[in-house]
Amino acid sequence: MRTQQLSIKIPPTIFEFVYQLETWQKITIFIVSWVIPILIFWFLFLGPKINQLNTLNEQIPQLEKQMNILEMKAQRLPLIKEELKLMQEILKRALQLLPTKKDIPSVLTQISTLGNECHLEFISFQPKREILKGFYAEIPVSIVVQGPFHNTISFFDKVTRMARIVHIKSIDMGGAKQSKAIWSQTTNGKSNSSLSNNKTNKDQSIGGNWIIKTTCQAITYRFLTKEEITKEKRKKHQKRH
Repeated sequence: MRTQQLSIKIPPTIFEFVYQLETWQKITIFIVSWVIPILIFWFLFLGPKINQLNTLNEQIPQLEKQMNILEMKAQRLPLIKEELKLMQEILKRALQLLPTKKDIPSVLTQISTLGNECHLEFISFQPKREILKGFYAEIPVSIVVQGPFHNTISFFDKVTRMARIVHIKSIDMGGAKQSKAIWSQTTNGKSNSSLSNNKTNKDQSIGGNWIIKTTCQAITYRFLTKEEITKEKRKKHQKRH
């Protein structure tokens, strides 16, 4: 079986036609037959690739600079982790000093518990409306207690030693009266038991029988949430306009 080979034959008339042309016409045909394909190849294939290479060459210094910055950051990563850990500790302490809204009931309970530990009688304990100030809020609590003077001072001392920030202000003491009931008295932050028959406890009993009424205001604080800060800023903006 024989295989047939395809062959393309150019008619001799074309060669005869070109041969008969003038020299400048032959040069023109030669230039067109080579230049046009070269131009097409340049504009469609080679030119865009060269532009991409030039763009990449221009980006190399910037990429090297970015890589150097990343390497420097990678070297500082352990230090950054230590700083982050330190900032987390600071934030933890700050949250202890300024609780969030959900922690406020427990703070108020602690204040009340401290008063009970100091053997004070609570006549009134009323949290007031919050006062917003920037990123935090003041929470005033109106307190009216009665008990021996030393017990009241011990209560104030314990409140100021709380993990949370609590300020006692607007203190008003008065209405001293002698009571027949025996009050357990605290001295230097320590609670003593009910008075016995020895001389020391007799002296405390005499002091403890004089009861005073104390009115004051305890102010604690809390962080505002992002939503609350945004809402407050909107209110201020609306008031200005």
